[in-house]
Amino acid sequence: MIDGSALKLKENIALARRVVEFAHPKGVCVEGELGKIKKVVKERIRVCGSSGRM
Repeated sequence: MIDGSALKLKENIALARRVVEFAHPKGVCVEGELGKIKKVVKERIRVCGSSGRM
């Protein structure tokens, strides 16, 4: 799980993408949440395995 909620949305997505690119070749799944609970705008993504794309 990666939490980039303190970042702006584009930065949060970029951070999650970098983590996915690092983790997937090692067979590690990545889960991230985009948005802030305060705004009730929350999108959960989970990418896992070599076929998972972000």
